[in-house]
Amino acid sequence: MTAAAAPDDAHRRVAPASGRFSRAYEDFIDGGLEMAGVTQDANTQSQIVTGLRSVSMVSSRFLMATKSLLVDPAAPNAKNQLTQAARYQLQNVCFIMITE
Repeated sequence: MTAAAAPDDAHRRVAPASGRFSRAYEDFIDGGLEMAGVTQDANTQSQIVTGLRSVSMVSSRFLMATKSLLVDPAAPNAKNQLTQAARYQLQNVCFIMITE
């Protein structure tokens, strides 16, 4: 694969991955809101909702980092920012999962 073909390949792979991420994200948020709705403890509800908000913010950062990397793969720290956003996303999801 040539260097010129690599960005095109990345763009073709990101579109379907973005769609899958979007569906998984929507399912996760819906499930989290449902879980918060059936939880009787107000503190737990608050923790779940706070976690969901955090997941939302980190998801936005993750998608922006992906877009930045696609636009300029040679940008300083682009890969590190994407890796960091993915790590934060995982941490936030794990936090919600252990909250309940």
